[in-house]
Amino acid sequence: MNNPQTKLRVTMADGEVIECDIAADTVEKVLLKLISKHGANRVLSADPNNMLISDHQLSTSSRQFRKVGNYYLSRDLRTAYKKSCLESIANNIGISIRIDIVPK
Repeated sequence: MNNPQTKLRVTMADGEVIECDIAADTVEKVLLKLISKHGANRVLSADPNNMLISDHQLSTSSRQFRKVGNYYLSRDLRTAYKKSCLESIANNIGISIRIDIVPK
């Protein structure tokens, strides 16, 4: 039995809601927003294991990354894990965001 398809809805601290039809697109928009607001170094250091974002191609990784500007963003993690990683990044930056997994 397949799991039902889901997406992410992220409510930023300022009340802005970011929600795309594909969870990876939502993660991408949130990360780019965090970079623009808090700086690339802070966001990159908030994800020390490069689970969602890196400033270089992880050549030994079998995971799928997409180059966006100067960053490589992970696209192939399960939605629940993307949620967990985003929560960790926000916590490491010291901001409060709400992330919900919602059905498509």
